[in-house]
Amino acid sequence: MSNLKPVHEVCICLVGKTGVGKPMLGNFLCPGANFRTSGGAASITFTAQQARAAYPDRGLALVMLDTMGLGDTVHGLEVVRQKITEGVKSLAGGVDFVFLCIKKERFTDENHLAVMHLFQVILGNQALENTWLVVTHAEDLAGDSQAQAQWLRDARENQQKLSEVMRLVGAHKVLFVENRASADPRLDAIYAEGRQSSRDLLLSVAKANAPARFDFKRLEAAQKAHDDRMAAAEAQRKAEAARVELPSALPPPRPSAEQAQIAREKARAEAERQAAVKRQEELVLRTRPIIVHHDNGGGCVLC
Repeated sequence: MSNLKPVHEVCICLVGKTGVGKPMLGNFLCPGANFRTSGGAASITFTAQQARAAYPDRGLALVMLDTMGLGDTVHGLEVVRQKITEGVKSLAGGVDFVFLCIKKERFTDENHLAVMHLFQVILGNQALENTWLVVTHAEDLAGDSQAQAQWLRDARENQQKLSEVMRLVGAHKVLFVENRASADPRLDAIYAEGRQSSRDLLLSVAKANAPARFDFKRLEAAQKAHDDRMAAAEAQRKAEAARVELPSALPPPRPSAEQAQIAREKARAEAERQAAVKRQEELVLRTRPIIVHHDNGGGCVLC
């Protein structure tokens, strides 16, 4: 009688900025996989890559999806969204876990923007239920619960952007892994023990948790909701801009009946005033004395 446990397929999607170590993580979770690594700012993973690994002793069959790096400097945000979307779509049943990878080093504003773009524009907030925050290159923290607790406290107190991401994902869903590797066989043998411990940690999370799968239908609905909000905001912006320009494009508004009556009364009063002034001037001219000059001397006579 076989002692093998029933095999449960678990799909894991690796996401994160370029250079955080997603391919390396995928390679040690799926021995024999060949996810390509990059040390630059441009993602070397253009089309999402898949790999599989069986852990019959744990009753697990892993399907690993490595995605294009967030914040790719060459292809732009729209291409990143398209490629991650295609990757999720390629998994027929959807994703069980989203491992959001960040480096242990300080979490920058650029990192924060990339994560917000992921959950606002690409996956949507519903994917947070399936998301675990995986802190890579954490050799001094992996396996040390006290050091991890101190790191989390420091993050909450001193790194507002990272603290916000931890609140979104859940502070209890932060994992610290050692994913170092080396081309030197002797050095890599030293690193292998740390990688094995990190692999055990991630597999135990995959085994112990069973969130509802995040499938392509949910992703598609999240993206449509975002696009609809953006379209509505743009329509409102254009309408407001048109209202600002409207007064200069139209003739002045017609006065009300009351305003027209007041204007007529003012015009009539002004006409009467001008007529009175003219009559006064004519009266002055008629009553002005006439001066007669005499050439033979004797002065002048008023008539």
